[in-house]
Amino acid sequence: MTEMITNSTTVEELVKVIGKNASVLGIDIPKINRRNIACEIKCLKFLELIGGIDLDTGSSERVRPFTDVIKFVDESKVWYEFLNSLYEKFSDYEIQKDRQRYNVADLDDWGKSDKPQGIAITSSTYNEFLNKICAYNIKGYDEVKDMTVTELQLEELNHILYLTLKHKMNVQCSGKQAFVKGDFLSLREVITQISSDKDNCRDFLARLKSGKLEFVNIFALNTLFLDHDVLLQGLGVQIIAIAPRWKIIGKRKIDLSGFPGVPHSNPKAKEGFHGEPGKAGGPGGIFLGIGEIYVNGANLTVTANGGSGGPGQDGGNGQKGRDGRSVELPLDVSSRDRLECCKDGKTSNGFRCEKTVLNSNLPRFGKLDWGDSVRYYNFQHEDYKLYGLPGKRGGDGGNGGRSGKGGHPGSVTIVELDKSSEISKFTNTGEDGKEGRGGSGGRGGRDGGDANARCLIRRPNWCLLCVRDKENIQWVLDVSLSNSRRNASGKDGISGANSVNMEYLKSKRDIHDPASVINQYKMFLRENMVDRFKKYTLKRFHDLLNNKNSVRGVYDTLGLVEEMRGLENQYPKLNTKIDFLSFFHSLLERVEEYALHPKSGENSKEYKKVLSYLYAAALSRIRNQSGSSESDLIIDISKYLETIAEGIESLKDLQNANNKADAIRRINEEYKTRTSTKLQEAIDFVQRIITPEISRINNQIDEKIDALIEETVSLQRKTKDEKKDLIAKREELQNRLMLKALFDNFKIVGRVASFLGPFGAVTGSAIEATTSVVKSVVLDHEQQTQDISDIVSNINSLGDGIKMIRSEKIVHLNKLFEELSQIMTEHPEELGDLSSQVEDMKSRLSKINQNKYDFKEVKTLESELRKTLERKEIDLKREDNSDKKKSINALAIVGKIKQLAQFGSLFVDIYNRNRENEEKIDVLTEAIGKKENELEILREYEDKIYDTIMPMLQTMEIEIQEVTKKLEGKSHVSLDVTKWQVQNVLKDIKIQMLRLTGRFEVKDELARCIEKLEEAMTTLINVYDRIERHKDEDSLVDYIMNISSVSASSIPVRNSTLASAINHLDWSIRSNLVLKQYKTAVHAFKQ
Repeated sequence: MTEMITNSTTVEELVKVIGKNASVLGIDIPKINRRNIACEIKCLKFLELIGGIDLDTGSSERVRPFTDVIKFVDESKVWYEFLNSLYEKFSDYEIQKDRQRYNVADLDDWGKSDKPQGIAITSSTYNEFLNKICAYNIKGYDEVKDMTVTELQLEELNHILYLTLKHKMNVQCSGKQAFVKGDFLSLREVITQISSDKDNCRDFLARLKSGKLEFVNIFALNTLFLDHDVLLQGLGVQIIAIAPRWKIIGKRKIDLSGFPGVPHSNPKAKEGFHGEPGKAGGPGGIFLGIGEIYVNGANLTVTANGGSGGPGQDGGNGQKGRDGRSVELPLDVSSRDRLECCKDGKTSNGFRCEKTVLNSNLPRFGKLDWGDSVRYYNFQHEDYKLYGLPGKRGGDGGNGGRSGKGGHPGSVTIVELDKSSEISKFTNTGEDGKEGRGGSGGRGGRDGGDANARCLIRRPNWCLLCVRDKENIQWVLDVSLSNSRRNASGKDGISGANSVNMEYLKSKRDIHDPASVINQYKMFLRENMVDRFKKYTLKRFHDLLNNKNSVRGVYDTLGLVEEMRGLENQYPKLNTKIDFLSFFHSLLERVEEYALHPKSGENSKEYKKVLSYLYAAALSRIRNQSGSSESDLIIDISKYLETIAEGIESLKDLQNANNKADAIRRINEEYKTRTSTKLQEAIDFVQRIITPEISRINNQIDEKIDALIEETVSLQRKTKDEKKDLIAKREELQNRLMLKALFDNFKIVGRVASFLGPFGAVTGSAIEATTSVVKSVVLDHEQQTQDISDIVSNINSLGDGIKMIRSEKIVHLNKLFEELSQIMTEHPEELGDLSSQVEDMKSRLSKINQNKYDFKEVKTLESELRKTLERKEIDLKREDNSDKKKSINALAIVGKIKQLAQFGSLFVDIYNRNRENEEKIDVLTEAIGKKENELEILREYEDKIYDTIMPMLQTMEIEIQEVTKKLEGKSHVSLDVTKWQVQNVLKDIKIQMLRLTGRFEVKDELARCIEKLEEAMTTLINVYDRIERHKDEDSLVDYIMNISSVSASSIPVRNSTLASAINHLDWSIRSNLVLKQYKTAVHAFKQ
């Protein structure tokens, strides 16, 4: 590189050398730096012009800074390897768990606890610090220990120590949400800090238990150390933990299972009552973990089972039956009515009675009152057995309470952004509780005591005048009798039969708003990307979150809207420090994907309208952000500013949605005009200068080769005296063939360049003729495309051009097979055995679908043919053939065909011109054989160029066919030029060109031609950049027209949250349009 700089004579050459080497090394020079360099060159040229002097400072002055750069890069490599190793070591758990012991203000306290904090390395303490870490096996330690560090290096070292030793976690509580954030987070440290927090997260655990805190979000930028168990059973908490790296220390568990149902305070119901059903188990909590690397994941178990149901209460026992009354003799009775001792089996006082005969001396006389005295009379008598009253039946036992239901399981989701985490997960429904046992039935009551008794009866004489003529009954007890009779016991209660007042299960919990939490984590990542030491790793993890389907699946419409808001809120503060363009592009792609496959319940026009606004807002932000130097092309600034002012003024009318589209359309027309002008310049440059130059040089090389072949053949026929001239001509021919092969590579590039110019012109028209709104967010299905008959014709012609370029290899290979078939016919004995193999290869070549061209398959066939011919060549050399002449001829022919197969694509036209002259073909064959190794390298470069351009051409053709088909059917279509990757392909081709010219010496006219070709490639790259921006501009118009259409306006949005989202997005679109015009106006003043 320094030699190339030394040989450069102008600033432009110097810049080209830097650009070439940067491309070869894969160094991407930012656009703003390239633009600044271009401006500086313009200034230097201007000064040279008005001063009339050469401002060249000399090659030594130009080389010196790059010599210093090389030295600086070498030293920096060692230094940054040391810093990186130090960062990795201090990021380890063994340091992190006790980092306070190393974050010491005095290095003498290194490794000691409870010392003043605040490590800071200075030039005077640098060596002492290195002594402290000498045992840590830091890479690059030996190289940096004797280094004299600069202030910048000390600053970088202290920054590494700040990131690893001085970081602090941040705990915030808001409403029901808690956030724990930090670079490195240890669960043990988190639990310790939140338990002692006296600020906004005071009484953290008490608030969790009371339900005032429900959601805990843990955000680590580097590593989450799981060094403590998390046991939060029964709290129904949701934990979301996100970190690029997880490391499990020891055997750990996180248990968010639901509480078991609470047992009843009294395990048994009161007598005669049913037992209450068991209490329901609580639902399990929610755990979502997202990470890329999981270290010792198998040592972690995360459980979110439902709580087991509580036991049913036992039924109360039945009450004991009441005992019956013992027999009581009836009272004496007198009545003029007829009396009976035992009527219907019962005495007058209700006791059951049965006649019997008593062997007893009971009296048979009764007494009657007679005036003031008592007289006894002879009565009739009847003997009875009287039975005591029966006891009451025992009370039934109460049924046992039904078992409490097991709680619903929670959910445990581990998102693995790379390899398996091996974390064990359990989410089972809680077991039902035990049934309450039925109560025992109460014992029946005892019957009352029995008795034997005599009933004395006196029947009257029916003397109407006699008072004593009444019937009298009197009872006389013989004996009281005991018995063992009891009434029946009550029934036993049924275990678990009572479900009255059964407690319902708490509903299963779903994860709450995970997209919102992930969005907040992404914001946390972006906030920290401003740190250049963390930027790359954080950006990479951010991209993983955006790209992985497992994370994308979490999002819904409002989650995507919220991400847009987060990006917009951070943009003003962070846009000068980090690139937001990739974030908006990712969002745009995910909105389109989600609109195709929305979640259940979001497949309505309401949600589609929100997604349409969101897509337009993201696109307007991308347009606003895209860098452009269009102000360099503005001639009449005053008029241009008037146009911008009119556009901004029109955006004031918030009720007229079409004003947005009108404003951007005017700008787009201006942009389209400038793009078309630049494109035409590129086409003219290629057609007027590049193509004729390539053709002229190609003809010169061909003419020189033909002449050299003629001279070589002529010299071969002459005497040995001219052998020296013959050798010289052969060498010159060999070198010219090398030049021819080299130049043929550039001819391919030239053809691509001449093709891409007109292609870009047609593409620009096709972009406008096709709608740009992706089908998934189209609201206005009545939009009409322009008249497309000419566009279809032009696009089809482009497809023909692609087919012609890509089919050259097939044409060449077909000719080769045909020639080989003819030769085999002429030499059936020597070459007939190749027939089947060649026919098989020809058949496979014919089956290659022209519409799905596979360049690799063609290369495979070429390789097979070469190997087949090489094997045949070896066989012919080994054969003991009686006809030596025929064998030698066949061998020579196979050698030539093998060369054609190997290098024919480089020299096909030369072979065709000389094929009838065997001597010339022999000369050509010999010359190619001498340069076989170098020519093989050039052929490989040719393959690389084809490998580079063929996928692009294939993608272009597929897109063209699809667009043509849809345009002819008047259906929705968008021409997506970004898929073609034209700029990347052209940059890759430029690198191949640089490597070719670097490996093979190129001089004079050919060198100048290649330089012009490189310039054309650079111009085309810029043109296709413009075409893509033109597509973006045109797409934005279509999207704004889409959301401003009558169809869109007629879609009512009744959901207040969605309506609020649309209002915000509409404001965002208008703001971006105004800001873009403001930025353009500012750039206009800077031109």
